[in-house]
Amino acid sequence: DSRGGVQPRAERNAPNTLDGCQDGPLGEYHVDESIDRVTVRTLDGTSLAPGKTVAVDVVFYAVATEFDRVDLFYAADANAPAWVPFATLTPTATGLQTLSASYVLPTGPLQAVRAATRYAESGPAACAPGSYDDRDDLVFAVATPGIDTTLPAVSITNPTDGGTVHGPILVSATATDDR
Repeated sequence: DSRGGVQPRAERNAPNTLDGCQDGPLGEYHVDESIDRVTVRTLDGTSLAPGKTVAVDVVFYAVATEFDRVDLFYAADANAPAWVPFATLTPTATGLQTLSASYVLPTGPLQAVRAATRYAESGPAACAPGSYDDRDDLVFAVATPGIDTTLPAVSITNPTDGGTVHGPILVSATATDDR
């Protein structure tokens, strides 16, 4: 909820990108273009998983509808992001608003999305050099299919719970698992 290194409201964790891509050096928060928030959610309300369609919502402050754009990118691996563009959003009004687009999650346990603004520049670029550009990345975990996350249940059947034993004894147990 801020913009680059520009005062009086600089981003606390600037540059807020995985690869160090800097925001443009010009502009003021909520006077010029700025990204306030980026969220990712499934359309069906279930957990994030490969193959699920997700919506990316960007709370964006627009100045000029004819020139402002928000480009969206995803990376299947947040540890080594290779940015793939999936949407260019055009604000319908000036001021604060929420813009949304959707895509299908690829396979990868730790993914990322990037929202990148541009003002009167041609074509989307994950790290364009525009003076008024703002960028923010969001990293999120995605369930990995086929990985069993339910622990087995184990219980000792001999000796009985609370029993007292002396000398060598045979210990017996049972175990169950959902797989």
